[in-house]
Amino acid sequence: MFITRLVLSVMHFRQWLVAQAVFGFLNLLKLLPADPAIRWADALARKVGPKLWRHKLMLTNLRNAFPEKSEAEVEAIAIASWGHMGRMAAEYVFLDRLFDFDPEQDKPGRVEVSGIPIFVDLRDNPRPFIVFTAHTGNFELLPVAGKAFGLEVMVLFRPPNNPYIADKVFSFRAARMGALVPSHAGSSSRWRGGSKPAAASACWSTRNSARGSIRSSSIGR
Repeated sequence: MFITRLVLSVMHFRQWLVAQAVFGFLNLLKLLPADPAIRWADALARKVGPKLWRHKLMLTNLRNAFPEKSEAEVEAIAIASWGHMGRMAAEYVFLDRLFDFDPEQDKPGRVEVSGIPIFVDLRDNPRPFIVFTAHTGNFELLPVAGKAFGLEVMVLFRPPNNPYIADKVFSFRAARMGALVPSHAGSSSRWRGGSKPAAASACWSTRNSARGSIRSSSIGR
């Protein structure tokens, strides 16, 4: 029992140290203007990312998805992906400044929103709806846009494994996106449906979307 508590204490302390390093990095970014800070985070992630163990997994997935591409092309895509993740981390810090869209203003800003009639219809004619988002660009902006239009949005999200970082992300998102429903590690496999071909390999699909649509009796786009 003592050894178990000791191991858990060491693990929690390590998670705390990692979280403090991340918070320190993000606080440092706050001292810079948004655009230079985001570009710097992009460049840093492109340098550090390929040295992490997940880079090998990324390369394997890309080779499966794009068997026709050369090793140089696969490596370039992977490095660009790291840069994108670095930009997203930095954009979290500046999300309030970056999202300058105001439905009541005609003057365009940094962020443009398409499909405004859909937001207005959902707001003015309340009913259950489901929105599916792709992990392209900064996918965190969609629920922020929904809240800007006064929509009551509930967001399903996968919290970070680090509990200290997860608490910070949860409070940050809740203040800007509305109600949050955290999922958990392995949720895709736990509620998996059937084996489907994807990226030249078989993978397990999830049944969560189907379950949600049945419960709400409505499928949105």
